[in-house]
Amino acid sequence: MFSNSLSQELLLIEVLRNGARALLAQALEAEVSSLLSCHADKLTDDGRRRLARHGHLPEREIMTGIGPVKHNDERAVQRARYIVWKPSLG
Repeated sequence: MFSNSLSQELLLIEVLRNGARALLAQALEAEVSSLLSCHADKLTDDGRRRLARHGHLPEREIMTGIGPVKHNDERAVQRARYIVWKPSLG
């Protein structure tokens, strides 16, 4: 009986972590999209966008109310002058 309730609890925690991971991904995607759209009109001397998507950063853990959740942040690369940005989520 005890092991059955423990396995159900572990399954529930995994479902919650997967949901948290999906919500983090959506929130960070929205932040990156907003950042890129704010700077879409800024171009380098050769006509390329100053800011562009460039893959993902290495996986890291973000602490949530249900414990740590692993996530890969989007990476934005900038050309020419610096644009300072840090995700608001961690």
